[in-house]
Amino acid sequence: MESSRKYRIYENLLYLILWGLLFIIPIVSFFLKTSADSNFVFQWKDIYHIWLEILPFLLLFLIHNYFIAPLLIDKKKRVLYIVFVLILLFGFGAYQLTLGRQFKPEGPMPGMMERPLHESNPMMNNPENVDFEGREMLPPKMMDKPRPPMGRPGMVPRPPILMDNISVIKLFIAILLIGTNLGMKVFFRGKRDEEVVAKLEEQNLKYQLKYLKYQVNPHFFMNTLNNIHALVDINPEQAKSTIVELSKLMRYVLYEADKKFISLQREIDFIDHYIALMRIRYTEMVRITTNMPQEAGNVEIPPLIFIMFVENAFKHGVSYQKDSFIEISIQLENERILFRCKNSKHSSDLVEGEGGLGLVNAKKRLDLIYGDDYCLQIYNEPLTYEVSLDLPAYMNSRLV
Repeated sequence: MESSRKYRIYENLLYLILWGLLFIIPIVSFFLKTSADSNFVFQWKDIYHIWLEILPFLLLFLIHNYFIAPLLIDKKKRVLYIVFVLILLFGFGAYQLTLGRQFKPEGPMPGMMERPLHESNPMMNNPENVDFEGREMLPPKMMDKPRPPMGRPGMVPRPPILMDNISVIKLFIAILLIGTNLGMKVFFRGKRDEEVVAKLEEQNLKYQLKYLKYQVNPHFFMNTLNNIHALVDINPEQAKSTIVELSKLMRYVLYEADKKFISLQREIDFIDHYIALMRIRYTEMVRITTNMPQEAGNVEIPPLIFIMFVENAFKHGVSYQKDSFIEISIQLENERILFRCKNSKHSSDLVEGEGGLGLVNAKKRLDLIYGDDYCLQIYNEPLTYEVSLDLPAYMNSRLV
């Protein structure tokens, strides 16, 4: 997928930058030291020596990153991953230990001061053991014994145990390197998975929206067509105007609802057309009141975000035997959209509550589009049912 390839590029680019800096820093450090100390001589062989120390770690990283880590990240084979990591660390540690024992230093270890021979040998502090030229004179008991090799004259040879300690330190660094590499791969894999899940949720909600779009109530369209059929003989002119209203409603549902955002004014017009058609079905016992802004400016909202609540009000808030009411309000205040829909509720009516499928889908859409920047409240009282929705008033200049 496109997101997976994108994050792989980011991950590899980050690795390239970090390892590039690791190889460049010694050069920069040597140049800075040359400019600060005129007695210091820059030599590329010193840089090459440092690079040779880094190369085993780079090889370790490449093997783990591209061959071993995918066993855990992609294939979820934990046991096999642990086995290969242990083998890799064992091989790295054995290499460093063998290399350390074969290495014969020609100078002091970093951080060790060069000491003259007489400072490391207490016998040289005794005047009886020094001739008139200041040379060491061994005691008679040691004259016949061969002297141990001292390496470079005037230097104390490096104890072999220190080389083992350096190998252990390098092995510890290798473990940290593998852990860091694994952590970075888990992080980038998590980001890829989050983006994939978000896209799948968005796609799923689009399909749900299409499903809801084609359900803006099939029964409503059928009943409206039946009403138009009856009006053809009773009031032909009203039948004609009703057909026009229905065509506007269907055009909006079919062509505008696929967009991510539409103007608030078009949504208001759609609700007006919907209410106009619903008035044909009901008698004067149903009181329908609306309070809509005359001009919504450049404010835009997701299409069909309010119609589910309006349709629910007509579906469950109307009784043919009792007085009923429906109150719909849309207001713009302080760069917010305030939607309110309240209807009567009768004991025999089943009102879609918190767990209704339409309400669940509406919440998912709102979560995906607005995150935490919205407020949806449901007031399910014994005699009334009210929905209150507070949305940010996005302008078209902010929309993508």
